Amino acid sequence: MDEASCAGLAFVGEHQVDLYDELECSRSGAATLSARVRALSDDLLLMVEERGAEDAPSGPPRTWIYRIDALTNEHATLTELWTGWGNLQDETIAYRIQPVSQAGSQPVYRVEAMEMGDRACYMTFVDAQQMQHEAMADFAVCDRPLVGHWVSFSYQQARVAAASCQGDPECRDVESVPLIVDAQIQR
Repeated sequence: MDEASCAGLAFVGEHQVDLYDELECSRSGAATLSARVRALSDDLLLMVEERGAEDAPSGPPRTWIYRIDALTNEHATLTELWTGWGNLQDETIAYRIQPVSQAGSQPVYRVEAMEMGDRACYMTFVDAQQMQHEAMADFAVCDRPLVGHWVSFSYQQARVAAASCQGDPECRDVESVPLIVDAQIQR
C-alpha cells in the first residue's frame, strides 16, 4: 500500500496471493493470510481465503473482489468491492508495485530522531520510500546510538501511561500500545 511500509498484497505465482497487515508484517515480516486468486475478467480479481482444517472456523472462507482501476509498472489502484452483510462502501486503495522478494520481508527503517518522553521513547524514522513514520519505543531503545542507522524493529504489545495523564507521575491510567522493544542495526 502506498501509505504503508509493508502492508499490502504479494502475488505468489499465478493463483496465490499473500495479504499483509501493517501491524503483523512490521513485527515479524509474516503474511497475515494467504488466498487463492483468480481473474474473473481483465479488471476483476476474486480472492478466497486459504486455511487448513485446524484453522477453519465454523463459517465459510472470507472472499474479496477487487476491481483494477489503474495499473502501471510502479503503482496499482484497486477498489475492493464490498461483498459482506450490510451496505458498506467500496474502498479504493493505492498500492506501489515491488518485486515479491521485497514484499513481506521484515521492513528496514532509517532512524531520524529519538526523544525521551514521559510515556515512552518517541522515535521518528523513514522507510525505503522516504516516508516518515513515528512510533513509541521502550525507554531502553532510546539509550542506544541508533540515529542515522538502518534498523529492523521488534514490537510487543505493552502497557504505557495513558495520554490523558499528560505527564502526571501520580496518574495510574494506562493504555495498551504496540511498543518497539528492540532495534537491530541492518546496515
